[in-house]
This record gives sequence, C-alpha cells and structure tokens, in this order.
Amino acid sequence: MYLYKEYLKILGRYAPPVFILENVKGLLSSKVQGSGLFAQILNDLRAPGEAVGQTGPQATYKILSLARQPRGFDLNGSPLFEDGEFVIQSERYGLPQMRHRLILMGVREDRYRPGLPTLVAHPEQICVANVLEGLPKLRSGLSKSPDSRDAWKAAIHAFVPSIMLTGL
Repeated sequence: MYLYKEYLKILGRYAPPVFILENVKGLLSSKVQGSGLFAQILNDLRAPGEAVGQTGPQATYKILSLARQPRGFDLNGSPLFEDGEFVIQSERYGLPQMRHRLILMGVREDRYRPGLPTLVAHPEQICVANVLEGLPKLRSGLSKSPDSRDAWKAAIHAFVPSIMLTGL
C-alpha cells in the first residue's frame, strides 16, 4: 500500500473544503510497473473516497498549483496544469533556501471558484546571511565559559553520566 492512500482515506472521510499535499519533486518521475505514479495520485485526489473504495456521498476536488493559474480547463471544468507547474521553488518566494517541493492544493468542487490567488514571487533572492544579519550570537546556555569540545563533553557527562561519549 502507498502512504498517499492513507491520506485519501482521511480526505474521503472528512471532505475538508481545502487540502495541501506536499512531497519531493522526484514524485513527478516515479513509476510503478512502468506507469507514472504522479498521474495516478492526481486522479485519485480528484475523488479520494472513491479511489479508496469508500461508499456514500463523495466529495470531489479541483487540483491546483500554488504557483500558477491554470493553462485552461478540460471538458469537466477541471484546471489544466503541466506536471512541473506543481513544483514550488522556494527561493523564488523569499525563502532563504533552494528547496524545490511538489505542492498540490485541492479545493472541494462546491467551494472552487476560478481565479483563486497564487503565490507572488519575491523580486529578489534572499540568502541566509541576509536573514541572520544583525542577530546576537547564540550561546548554549550550558555555561558562562567559552564553548569548546571539552566543555561540551563535560557538561553532557554531568547531565547524563551513564552515556558513553565515544567519538566526541
């Protein structure tokens, strides 16, 4: 069983008006028995309860990108995106890291309205040095003396004397 199927069970049971699913961008190229897993996940997220065999009334969802408006709509009115348009490049949105994540937003069909807002790109890239600039130096709080390997080792031994600290 795939972990995302557990997520589908929760969506099927509680039918939240909106959900976010986040994963690694490698999911876009993952295959199971030669078939693309991402296409199956997208399809299952559109009708999560049905995908896991739940009975009764079923919520259905429009799957959106947080980064772009849809390129168009299919015959059922579902937004159309290229798979890569679900990847969020964090450095483009003012975060001091270059982490790319696959993020899907599902909006229950009875709450969906075309033209929902997307993330707004930050005009410049921010690096960690800019974020930390001007902050006071952090201290461990273990001692008032200067930090050193021996001081840390002694403090840890005093706190938990039964631990063998090899390699410190």
